[in-house]
Amino acid sequence: MSKFGEYACFTLSRHLLSKNKLGRYSELACAEGDVHEYDQWRTEALRKQLQAVLQSPLVGRTVVDFGCGGGMLSAMLVEAGAQQVYGIESSLEILDTLRKTSPKRPNVEFMLGETSKIPLPDSSVDLIFCISVLEHVIDVDSILKEWYRILRNGGQVLIAWSGWGHPDASHLASLIPIPYAQCIFSERTLARTAARIRSLNIQAQRSWWSGLAGETPEDRENNQYCDGFLNKMTIGQFNKRLAKTKFEVTEHKCHPPSWIPQIHPLFVIPFFREHLTSFSTYALSKHET
Repeated sequence: MSKFGEYACFTLSRHLLSKNKLGRYSELACAEGDVHEYDQWRTEALRKQLQAVLQSPLVGRTVVDFGCGGGMLSAMLVEAGAQQVYGIESSLEILDTLRKTSPKRPNVEFMLGETSKIPLPDSSVDLIFCISVLEHVIDVDSILKEWYRILRNGGQVLIAWSGWGHPDASHLASLIPIPYAQCIFSERTLARTAARIRSLNIQAQRSWWSGLAGETPEDRENNQYCDGFLNKMTIGQFNKRLAKTKFEVTEHKCHPPSWIPQIHPLFVIPFFREHLTSFSTYALSKHET
C-alpha cells in the first residue's frame, strides 16, 4: 500500500506541476519561484492575518512577535504604533541573518528564544502576536505557560493559525499541490515524494524548508518529515489545551475560505470546522485579581 501511495502521490503531483494545473496554488507557486515575489506574498498574508486579530491600537504598547522569522510582522507592528517590539526566534541562523539585514530600529529587539521558553521578565509585555507560527510549536503546553507568565495583567495573546485539518497543513503545497495531502498519505510518503519532485527540479525550493527530511534523494528513507517542524495539532486539540490554562478565551473565530464564505454555518460541526477553516483566530486574555 505504501508503494502505491507513493506512486499515486508522486504521479499526481508531477502532473499538476508539469502541466501548471495548480488552481489556487498557482499564486503561491509563482511567488516561491522568486524571493522578492515570495516576500510580497508572505507580507500580504501576514497583513491579512494581523488585521484579523488586531482588536485595539498598539500605540504605547510593548508587544512580542513570537516566531518572528524574517521580521516582516515586527516591522508591521512598529508601523502600527507599538512602543517596543521583541521579536522572538528559535533559529540562531535565522536570527543572525535577521540582525544583519533588518533595518536598525531603536524600539525593535530580536532575541533568541525556544518554543518553550521566552527570555523576558514576568509581567513585562502587553500583547503577544503568534501569526502563522503555532503549528510549529512542539511544546504547546509550555509556551502557553510562558505567554501567561510574561503578560501583564489585562494583556492578550493574539493568534492566527491553521490546524492540521487544513487542506495545506502539510506545508508542501509548492511540491505536492494535493489538498489534504497530510490526511491522505503517510509522512514517509510525503517526504519521499517531496524529495523526488525536488530532484526533477520542477519547482523552486522553499528557502525555509532546507534541511528537512525529503530535501534530497539521499533523504528519501526518512519517515517523519514533521518531527521538530510541525506539531500536527487540530483546532479541537488546541481548544482542549486552552481549557487547562488560566487564560480566558475572549474570542475564537474560524474563518472560511474567501471563495466560499457561505460555509461558515457548517462550522458548528467539528469535522467541517477542522477541514474547511481557512485559518483560526484567538484572543487569549490574562486576568488576575
